[in-house]
Amino acid sequence: MVPIELKEQQKILFGLLQYLHQLCEQHNLRYSLGGGTLLGAAKYHGFIPWDDDADIVMPRPDFIKLMEILKRQHKYQVLDPQLPNYFYPYAKLIDPRTIMKTSYHFDRYHELGVFVDIFPIDGIPSGKKQQMFFLKKNHWLKERFLCSTPFYYSGTKWYTTLVKSIKLMPVHLIAKRQSTNKWKRLLLASMANYEFENSQWSGIRLDEAGAEILPTGIFKNYTTLSFEGTQLNVIQDYKKVLTRVFGDYMADYPRRRQRPCHHYLAYWRE
Repeated sequence: MVPIELKEQQKILFGLLQYLHQLCEQHNLRYSLGGGTLLGAAKYHGFIPWDDDADIVMPRPDFIKLMEILKRQHKYQVLDPQLPNYFYPYAKLIDPRTIMKTSYHFDRYHELGVFVDIFPIDGIPSGKKQQMFFLKKNHWLKERFLCSTPFYYSGTKWYTTLVKSIKLMPVHLIAKRQSTNKWKRLLLASMANYEFENSQWSGIRLDEAGAEILPTGIFKNYTTLSFEGTQLNVIQDYKKVLTRVFGDYMADYPRRRQRPCHHYLAYWRE
């Protein structure tokens, strides 16, 4: 297999982003660049120079519609959270001309290629205590979902995997009494428990304690930013989102952090 260099990988990711943009425009779906991809748009008018992935975020109702649309197309492969033996509460759109190699056990059931992550934006309860309880519940469900598998911790270093596996052993022994798919159903249902349109607050990555929580109105208004020479959609108040996630997002990164942060190796299929 022929390795894919970083700049070439970014071109593939850009093609996936353009495809998603066109579909969302065609079907009147709301979406925004997210995470480091949104940061790249604001700071570099494109990819962060050393970034090797891409994210978009979209309200749950639009996410559900997009999943239905993507399942009917044949250009790219979509991995939906509802798939059996898929261990993420968000989706991936994959370029099937490529293949990804990784040591993560959670990726071994579905062959990956260069992909864009698609995250749903969900409503959450009002009130700090209710929000913290909601996030802790989701994190608790996610931990049991992953720990119900035989390979319940998969790290990038063998000693990290060993230590974490020992630490999580009690959770594994309890969680494996229920099926992995049952734990996933409980997690996905909990994350989507509060309707986006009717919630005062909403957030992304609600299975994590550091979820990006903001007033729902922020996730309902969109504009565009220049990205690799074209216009892609972003949340209108993107500066507030970036400040929430990255702090002083326009500050220079230390040189030691200017490198890809994911443990995937991309190749062209033969």
